[in-house]
This record gives sequence, C-alpha cells and structure tokens, in this order.
Amino acid sequence: MVLASLIILIFTSFFLLRVRQLNNQKILLEKSVALKTIELQNKNAALEERQHHIEYLNASKDKFFSIIAHDLKNPFNAIIGFSEILQDEIKSGDTAKMENYTG
Repeated sequence: MVLASLIILIFTSFFLLRVRQLNNQKILLEKSVALKTIELQNKNAALEERQHHIEYLNASKDKFFSIIAHDLKNPFNAIIGFSEILQDEIKSGDTAKMENYTG
C-alpha cells in the first residue's frame, strides 16, 4: 500500500511539473505572438505611410505632366501649322514663299 501511494505521488508530481512546464511555454508563446503582432502593426503603419507618400508623389507627377502638356500644346500646334503651310507651298512649287517663310 505504501508503495502504491509512493508511485501515485511520484506520477502526480511528474504530471504537475509537466503541466507547469507546458503552462510556462504557453505564456512564452503568447508573449512572442504579442510582440510579433505589435511588430507587424508597426510595419503595416510604415507601409501605409509610404503608400500615401507615393500616391502624393504620383499625383504631383501627373499634375506636372499636365502643366507641361498644356504649355507645349500651343508651340506644337504652331509648328504643325507652319509645316502644313510649307507642305502646301512645296506642292504648289512656289519656292519664293518657302524661302520667305524659312528666313
């Protein structure tokens, strides 16, 4: 009877030690997960900030190209119009007017 009680006491002690060890591992894993979650949240916030900055830069680039395109529209239309006049003069064979246009 004493031997049975001693064996039960030993198994119970091992069981309780194992439960405590598993509980400690669980706590460590929970802390690790919490730290990783915070790290991921910080990285996500940094990525969102970069995304907003890139969107701002892209909008600035689009506005810049829009201004450039608008500013170049009139000079290009003038060059195209002048080229059409020169083509018409070449077709008509009037070299005197072409020389006058070309300076």
